[in-house]
Amino acid sequence: YPPSVLPVVSNARIRTSSSEHPSTDPPQVSSLPLFYLYR
Repeated sequence: YPPSVLPVVSNARIRTSSSEHPSTDPPQVSSLPLFYLYR
């Protein structure tokens, strides 16, 4: 995935994972650095 699409994909995964099964940590951990970078 290109760097511009990564945050979108990670956000979608977080929302889907948190709504279906919130016990999934990998998507959140992989998106945390993206949040800090894009802030």
